[in-house]
Amino acid sequence: MESKEINSVTPDFQKTVQELIDNLRVERFSDAEEYRLAHEYSALPMGVDMWSYVLLTANGEIIDQDYDGNFQHHRVDSQALIRVLVAGKRRYPQLAKFIPNRSDQSKTCPICEGSGIWEQSKDVATEKPGKCFICAGLGWVTEETYSEIQKNSK
Repeated sequence: MESKEINSVTPDFQKTVQELIDNLRVERFSDAEEYRLAHEYSALPMGVDMWSYVLLTANGEIIDQDYDGNFQHHRVDSQALIRVLVAGKRRYPQLAKFIPNRSDQSKTCPICEGSGIWEQSKDVATEKPGKCFICAGLGWVTEETYSEIQKNSK
């Protein structure tokens, strides 16, 4: 059977993300730099990770911009998009419908073994284990991501 990659970037996705971008207002931001980057890249601010601001374009591209403005990384990757959507659904509930259901081609996450929890990651407030950083707590990964993990673990 031929592998099919998960594709959340549909015309509806593009329209929804673009509408969210078009409706961004500076007064809703506590971080002026996040708003500036959203405007500069015409992208939806999704929050921050350990080292950078994370933004999402309407075409599904993820932009990571470090806090110092010295580095930016643009990527189009199904698993990264899924992670961004899972993390961003709290801020933008409209994005939840674009998180794909597990497909027949997906694989159980080899990092959390399908639990969705990564023991080494602790929630600062509760001290409980956090979501798996690879599968975003879903317990599964794309076939492409699974293959990469297997290749890199050898």
